[in-house]
Amino acid sequence: MALKKLPEPEVTRISLWDRFEAHKKTIVGVVALCAVVLVGLILYFTFRTKAREERWTDLISTVLYSPYSSGPSLESLAKRGGSDILPHVLLQRAMGHTASKSWDLALEDLSRLQGDYRDHYLNTLPATERYSLVDELRRWVESEKAWLAAHTYVSPPVNSDRVALVETSAGAWWVGFFPELAPEHVDHFVHQAKAGAFNGTSVTSVKSTRFEFGGEASRDEDPFNDELAAPEQPLSPGAARFKIRPERGMVSFREIEGGESPTRVTVFVLEDQEMDKRQTIFGRVLTDRYPHNETLDAIGKAVTYGSSSEAEHKDTAKYGTVADHPVQPIRIARVSIWAQGKIEDGHQWDVSAIVKPEPPAKAPEDKPLEEKPTTPPADEGTKGEESPDKPSEEAPSK
Repeated sequence: MALKKLPEPEVTRISLWDRFEAHKKTIVGVVALCAVVLVGLILYFTFRTKAREERWTDLISTVLYSPYSSGPSLESLAKRGGSDILPHVLLQRAMGHTASKSWDLALEDLSRLQGDYRDHYLNTLPATERYSLVDELRRWVESEKAWLAAHTYVSPPVNSDRVALVETSAGAWWVGFFPELAPEHVDHFVHQAKAGAFNGTSVTSVKSTRFEFGGEASRDEDPFNDELAAPEQPLSPGAARFKIRPERGMVSFREIEGGESPTRVTVFVLEDQEMDKRQTIFGRVLTDRYPHNETLDAIGKAVTYGSSSEAEHKDTAKYGTVADHPVQPIRIARVSIWAQGKIEDGHQWDVSAIVKPEPPAKAPEDKPLEEKPTTPPADEGTKGEESPDKPSEEAPSK
């Protein structure tokens, strides 16, 4: 069979050119259309991605900055952003709930994220070697919830069957205890009182919200050695440290390095946020027994070296270390323990001189503490101090 002779190249080139010329408009149109379609697809996917990112950002911002109780529902978010946005919204909303300490709502969202979207990549993002991001967030929320549940403020009832009578040169007051929340601290205070550890000591510090008394070094008249007591074995903080606010009338042991002082007592005359969760409150001044208000206010308004105008003319370097110490000593005559209206047995000192204060016809109201005076009494240099073993004339007597 004879082979068909191939056309010359030149003839073929001319033939193809002729065909192109004949269909030039069609070919150019198809190419232009393809280019337009390609550019359109590129723009479409670009703007679609950008719009989706903006919509996600808007939706998540809506979740974060709206009240969680009345914010948009997940169903409405799914309609606006697609169902694949819901895992992100759940995580963001859970994090928002943690910021507002809504632990139950945060756990609810995290549980749904882990249950309904188990295979989503958010549940596999590693946070530690053992836990994913969502697992670690859930563990933290559960621990915070448990901690706060154990440290929620309470207003415990005072055990008024067993109380302490504190007699000072400025007056007297009764203290009721919280034996259920601070049993060790109550027992220690009772033991110290019966041993006479507070008798003859003095008020060592008066601040705007609290004052302190006690300590072996405070028995003399030298204010400069009050902080030079022998090292003490600190008391371990109790549960009441995180349960009771340091409000007016609350009683605790002073905070020291390693715990709390076994001999120095703090009495709050106003609420003190600075001392919140720093000291174990074991008792409260009883407001239904007289006297209470006048005595606390009298001590709380005592003129100190730091507030005395006369002290400003003294050696600042010398008196600066005792700026909170009262100019006129305030002595603790004695602290006794009473039960059922009678002095308890077991006091290691003579209790025969104690006279139980009787309330007046109408007990005074518990009014807020007034500001301290800025000048000391005029007869400061001549005013004598009270005997540690004898209540002052201001102290009520039968």
